Amino acid sequence: MIIENIQFCVRGKEDIDEIARGEEWQPLGCIKNLERKIGMRKGMSIENYSYLWDKKRIDFVLVKTELGYSIVDKMKQSVLLIEDEELVQNIIGKMLENGKKVYDNINQVYADINY
Repeated sequence: MIIENIQFCVRGKEDIDEIARGEEWQPLGCIKNLERKIGMRKGMSIENYSYLWDKKRIDFVLVKTELGYSIVDKMKQSVLLIEDEELVQNIIGKMLENGKKVYDNINQVYADINY
């Protein structure tokens, strides 16, 4: 659980080095495995996110906001956060191209959930 939290909280090897500098602890698992996983995440291809614009998947939708669009998993009632701005804009473009549903606000999303 700790490694997963670290993976989502740090932005790369530099952050890990800064956290570990001067500290007497090591993350659970092997440092090389953690660095490899972070390196893989930094080099993520847009194709790793193709499930977001898959027409068979109705759970991922877009919600209009003041700043653009947010990617929402309406079944889990959560927002997908992608820190790479260029990547997220490309993903949103793919979702729009593939006809993913767009809502005007989050309340519309939750009202459209069929349990």
